[in-house]
Amino acid sequence: VSLSGNDHGNYVLGTVSGTGTITPAGTDALSLSATRYNDQYDGAAHDAVTSYGVTGALEGTEWDYTFSTDGEDGTFGEEMPKVTNVDDSTDVWVKAYNANYGELTFKVAAAVTPITVDGTIATVTKPYDGSAELVEGNSTAIDLSGVLPQDDETLAASVSAEDVSYARAEVHTGEALVIDQSKVSLSGNDHGNY
Repeated sequence: VSLSGNDHGNYVLGTVSGTGTITPAGTDALSLSATRYNDQYDGAAHDAVTSYGVTGALEGTEWDYTFSTDGEDGTFGEEMPKVTNVDDSTDVWVKAYNANYGELTFKVAAAVTPITVDGTIATVTKPYDGSAELVEGNSTAIDLSGVLPQDDETLAASVSAEDVSYARAEVHTGEALVIDQSKVSLSGNDHGNY
């Protein structure tokens, strides 16, 4: 800092002070994106948001990320929400904050989709009686395939005998049973995942 003027030699500079302000750049030129979890039930816990990040800021900018499952104005925390079962599917809000820019939010819909399993009824037989209906002793027990090992002991399928019939009333061999698929029901602790 220098002094000038005709009489500057009569002065000695003490201190020079001032104030300055840098305001946040704002987020209009930025973009927050996130990718949801969206996959079939596998019995494991998964991050509800699989990736997220901000673009458009200066290189090296670090962001604080928080998450909420109860709305954009809900409670945000650093812990990542998890999804395991079909009924865990939920909306997740991701918030990014940096003091030099401000705050952005982005919503994703995390989803766990059910597994499709197939069922088989063991072969049934009866003497010709003019009807295609099952008779006493014809079992409608269903054997399921495609069930995860941890659910194999509890998941079951059932259908009433009146919702199953032979292919036709005449004599025949090895033809597919007629099964009312809408009447087949699943039960067990995790049946909602199938």
